[in-house]
Amino acid sequence: MGIYYLGKSLRQHIGTWLFLVPWNPLIRLRTVPIAAVRCQELPFSERLGFAGKPIHYFPPCRFYELALTDPQQAREAFAGWLRTCLLDLEAWKVPQREGGWQNGSLVRTIYKIHREHGRVLTSLEQADRALVDQAIDQRTAYYFELFNSIKRDGFRKNLYPPIYCRARGDLFFLDNGHHRVSALWVLGYSTVDVRVL
Repeated sequence: MGIYYLGKSLRQHIGTWLFLVPWNPLIRLRTVPIAAVRCQELPFSERLGFAGKPIHYFPPCRFYELALTDPQQAREAFAGWLRTCLLDLEAWKVPQREGGWQNGSLVRTIYKIHREHGRVLTSLEQADRALVDQAIDQRTAYYFELFNSIKRDGFRKNLYPPIYCRARGDLFFLDNGHHRVSALWVLGYSTVDVRVL
């Protein structure tokens, strides 16, 4: 009856919330090589071409790399990718458990901006394109602030939620934290601290 089994058993009795707090002693904190980190293996991630692959296949890696030489072009490319995924590929309709963006941070930002403008949305299909673009710009700015913060100040993991992954052999498949691990990889970090589920 290892730690993982004990954790699984406890989850049934007290709920998963306990397992999401960063100090939880039942979820092991490990420093792992970024070279051993893999992207989540979910259907929408597969559709986007990075499921189960090394972190440098995660599209924002390209934008972070570009930001080192041309920050403005990187922001425009990142925003374009967000727009394509959200609208053309309809990521907003795909549940997060399948790798989609339904109720994710970008979608919540779109609804929030519409409310701030006195508009109530019942579906993203009714969204004002200019307000969607504003939300995309806000999320793009957030991700580049994350990147620039790590570049400027180093990775201060206590400022962010823990990065969770699942071990399979010598590989670690992310549940979250793709943008942070991407930024670390682009900035030359060789390891990352993760919580192994």
